[in-house]
Amino acid sequence: MTSTTESSITVGTRVEARWNNGATLYPGVVERVFLEDGTDRPDGCAADAARDARARETFLALRYDDGESEARAQRRCARVAGQEQPAELAEGTRVDA
Repeated sequence: MTSTTESSITVGTRVEARWNNGATLYPGVVERVFLEDGTDRPDGCAADAARDARARETFLALRYDDGESEARAQRRCARVAGQEQPAELAEGTRVDA
């Protein structure tokens, strides 16, 4: 299992993402990481979106394993493959509810 502190999401990272903001996670690969204005983020973004101050304005271009793709997926809708939500959340942790 991947720890949120061990990695970041960059081009080529295997992720599980909610296609079209749906409820189900699908496996795929990140093809691009960019800001809302279209500026690339070559350094990627933190694997733990709650701790990444720019996560709310970060987007991913994804290629899903089933052949589908998404050109502008919100970063908060993806996690590193195998990553699990912590059993306990700290006060102030951002969540997607």
